[in-house]
Amino acid sequence: MQATFQDFPIELIIEVFANLDHTHILRCAAVCKSFNAVVRDSHKLRYTIELAFDGLVNLPQSEPTPVYEKLQRLLSCRNAWRTLAWKHNFHVPMSGSCRAYELVSGTFAKSIGTHVGHGSRHFIMSTLPSRKRPDPRFIITEDVGVPSKDFVIDPTQDLIGYVSESVPFVLGNQIQINIMTISSHRPHPEAANPVISHTCGLPFVMTNSFVAIAEDVLAIFFWIENPGLIIWNWRSGKLLVYVNDYGGLPPGIWDFSFISNRAFILTSRELSGSIEIYVFQDPPTNPELTRVASLRLPALQPTITPALFSTHSGPFTADDSPSANYTALKEKPFTISKHSRIHAMCIQYLSAGGHLDRRFRFFFFVKNDFFLKLVNEHRAGETRGVNSQRTLIWEEWGVENTRFLAYGMQPRWLRYVHGLRVVCPPYPSDEGSLGCVLEVFDFNVHPKRLPGSENLTRNVNATRASEAAADKGAEGDMNEGRAGNSSPSLSSSSSSSSPSTRPSSPASSSSITREVSYTVNIEPSTISASAVFVDDVISKLPYIKTVRKDLSLVYSGFMIDDERIVGIKAGIAFFAWRGVRGLNVRYFCRLRRTVRWGT
Repeated sequence: MQATFQDFPIELIIEVFANLDHTHILRCAAVCKSFNAVVRDSHKLRYTIELAFDGLVNLPQSEPTPVYEKLQRLLSCRNAWRTLAWKHNFHVPMSGSCRAYELVSGTFAKSIGTHVGHGSRHFIMSTLPSRKRPDPRFIITEDVGVPSKDFVIDPTQDLIGYVSESVPFVLGNQIQINIMTISSHRPHPEAANPVISHTCGLPFVMTNSFVAIAEDVLAIFFWIENPGLIIWNWRSGKLLVYVNDYGGLPPGIWDFSFISNRAFILTSRELSGSIEIYVFQDPPTNPELTRVASLRLPALQPTITPALFSTHSGPFTADDSPSANYTALKEKPFTISKHSRIHAMCIQYLSAGGHLDRRFRFFFFVKNDFFLKLVNEHRAGETRGVNSQRTLIWEEWGVENTRFLAYGMQPRWLRYVHGLRVVCPPYPSDEGSLGCVLEVFDFNVHPKRLPGSENLTRNVNATRASEAAADKGAEGDMNEGRAGNSSPSLSSSSSSSSPSTRPSSPASSSSITREVSYTVNIEPSTISASAVFVDDVISKLPYIKTVRKDLSLVYSGFMIDDERIVGIKAGIAFFAWRGVRGLNVRYFCRLRRTVRWGT
């Protein structure tokens, strides 16, 4: 009798399947019962599937972690984010005022300076606690050697870029960025030029700027009287892009964001508003920007015009690239994929009387993958010699690829987006002035998942004891997978636009310290035609909203990364510079069991 593939040893079949991506593993599981059992009972194959479902990538580690432990940690972290049940809470003091700040890859940094026109030379950085490094570490530099207006960091490349500030109120015509290492504040060894700069023509005073890094490129989007954008390759020092409102930029540009290290978006307030997608090359082959697409926003009433149109996304880092040299990365089993990200966009319209009105403020969310899809289609058209620039009205792109919501509050702090999660600005809880409400939107929604790994709808009234119960729940999911009670075949999951109620502990109402609700939103949202929009604005991008009302949360704002929510305690500072006085860090992944943190 001739042997078949099913007759191979299970260990060999697993090794063969392990060379496939998650979609092909699931297809193999659907072939027959024996393959289904192989996938179901293999931690290695389940880990591959669950990584993909959460938009994660595996990382090489200095001390390899067993696959079972990595899968357990993944499921535990997923459950903690779904319920906002953090494992640990600790306070990180931050003395001094705040001129600029960053939160990237578990590192919080700020520069100190309160006087307009006087660049900051004082720099504080805190590496926040991680799984294997439970104690926060500080680097305090009294003089970084250059007066800086702003800075940008990528700890995965030991990289910091300081935007130099000239003598106060003296006109200059050069933008200059110093490329240094975070660890030593010396010129970065990978930078051919320790200072990259560009002369912008007529003298000016820069009023505002935003700096961003995407792997090997660094951009500064700035305002003089009008917006301008400069992009360099920070390693080679070559100028790749320089455009401003007088040449190269379309009218009405308001904000900028990378979508990859060779593509970006600009927001425009022209007409009803639009998102402009561009690509560039290194070395540059065309002095003109190459526009990929113009995505129009919903049509407006004749008396309404866009006033502000901001966009925000998580930082681009080199986590999963060969150039990453950050020590902490070697301790993490997985991280968020660079393509798994959401863009949070806020548009504010002027009323008929020319006033800003909170009722005319809206947030909408777009996945980065959608922008990259248009970029890839454009490049494929160029290869065939076809002009593939596109202009799409809202109905052609926005309905299926966004979630458009009326939301009156404006975020005061950046770094409120990471991966596919968005943490909203805090607002007072129902109990009055004590405590606030924490809301997290998660756009990583899969209508079909492995059974046993998700609870799609829940509403919990809980005491602190229930957080430990939630932790046990994640371990229960893992044990269920080990026992072979779940199948890796795809199955439809339930969903709802309003959560059901399930108490997780028999605590009395007098002992309740928090309430958590968890809702999957897969039904379309509709903003009715009104004084703002000509037609109903319909959007369908699925998302999960988790809300935690907690008397212990009293913050000025929230920031987020892949493992933490950071509550900001801020003071009042001269000239309205934001004085970050301290951080309360809520850590979602389990630390070493020997560590004890106060509440």
